[in-house]
Amino acid sequence: MRATSTLKTQEIDLVAVSVGTRKRRTVKIPRTLVIKHLPASLATAAASNEEVRSWDHLKGVTPCKTPLNVELLIGLDVPHAFIPLEARVAPKDRDALHFLWWKGGWRQEPNTYRMTVHLFGGVWSPSFAGYALQRTFDDYGPHFSEEVRKARRSFYVADLLLSVPSLSRATGMTHHLQQLLNKGGFRLTKWICNKKEVLETVPKLERMTGMREVVVKDDKLPTERALGILWDLEEDQLAVRIQIPPRPETKRGF
Repeated sequence: MRATSTLKTQEIDLVAVSVGTRKRRTVKIPRTLVIKHLPASLATAAASNEEVRSWDHLKGVTPCKTPLNVELLIGLDVPHAFIPLEARVAPKDRDALHFLWWKGGWRQEPNTYRMTVHLFGGVWSPSFAGYALQRTFDDYGPHFSEEVRKARRSFYVADLLLSVPSLSRATGMTHHLQQLLNKGGFRLTKWICNKKEVLETVPKLERMTGMREVVVKDDKLPTERALGILWDLEEDQLAVRIQIPPRPETKRGF
């Protein structure tokens, strides 16, 4: 037999504001699931006195009782949140990823382990990510049009800069590229475009932050960066921003 239980959740939109920093930063977290009470199964989730004494990395931590009357952020309603985005390391290469781990505390003899998946943030990560991207085009590209397959040449590390001759083809490319790369575990996001009609076909959460509330008829498109260059989307022009530091009107200043 298997028993299951359900939690009553509420979906809200959160706004997180930084505190204690020079520049105030605001992050919007839409469609957040919260619960008002922790389930009884999590009442003992905090470290106990015995666990604090037995684990060296918890030394100095004051044990506390888990409160049951708090609201808990448990996640976002993201459809692809549970797709495993990991790349396996070939068995012949795993000796290069050895690491030590003290299972029963650092005073005991450490055990040697090997990573079976690639690490995030390794010095080889950018080149490996580039290989995985190109491999995705090799594996799944034949199921898409030649125009979509050619987009592989328009990537610069993690950025895509693409030009197409018509609105209909731009809309099609947007959706087909998302479908193709999703098969390889990649999520194309932070979309910008100099045509509002194309932007309207992209979900708001997949657009660049400054493009999410653009209205087709009224709002002007902002200026964004494309590969480090300012791009005036409204006029479809590249721009350069020059800031000349103020100098005193003296001989030394000139």
